Amino acid sequence: MLSYVLSYPIAATKGPVERVSDEELARRSQQGNNDAYALLVERYQRSIVNLVYRLVGDWQTALDLSQDVFLRVYQSLDHYDPQRPFKPWLYRVATNLVYDHLRRQQRRHRILDTVQTTPDLVDEHLTDPEELALQGDIRRAVEEVIAALPPHYRTVVVLRYLEDMSYREIATALDMPIGTVKTHIHRARELMRAALEAKGWTP
Repeated sequence: MLSYVLSYPIAATKGPVERVSDEELARRSQQGNNDAYALLVERYQRSIVNLVYRLVGDWQTALDLSQDVFLRVYQSLDHYDPQRPFKPWLYRVATNLVYDHLRRQQRRHRILDTVQTTPDLVDEHLTDPEELALQGDIRRAVEEVIAALPPHYRTVVVLRYLEDMSYREIATALDMPIGTVKTHIHRARELMRAALEAKGWTP
């Protein structure tokens, strides 16, 4: 069953179950419904791979760790409460596993080879070639700055601005108070702005 669930890519499960909530699919998965779990993996596979890649900076490692994430989730379904949102719980499993990996590696990777950036730093609607070139330079500078953040700051930046998660979802995913999430994001942005100014940019 796991080889079917964790294959890349995963064929969509057809039928009415596609309209069911994540939480209901998780509940059915707890009851042994393999198709329900396959659909959960299908829904979140791309997001989890992208998230892990942004945190570790290596595509093959991201694929391997993402496989581990869904295996860990499958093995931990008995500990999930279907009355609570599924997505933050899934992301908590993913970020914990990535942190474990980074601790084992004991080294910093350069990450975010391709990345969106915070919306107030780059204008997405430019058409002038010179302005577009300038935007590209800013984007590269932001990528380098995010890559250099400590892991706990880098994670909240990725979840907030790249995964578009709310403060509450991030707090649940990282098992920390909302106030701490806001503090981390504020501090991360301060570090990013200082680093950009040191590179000659004034966001």
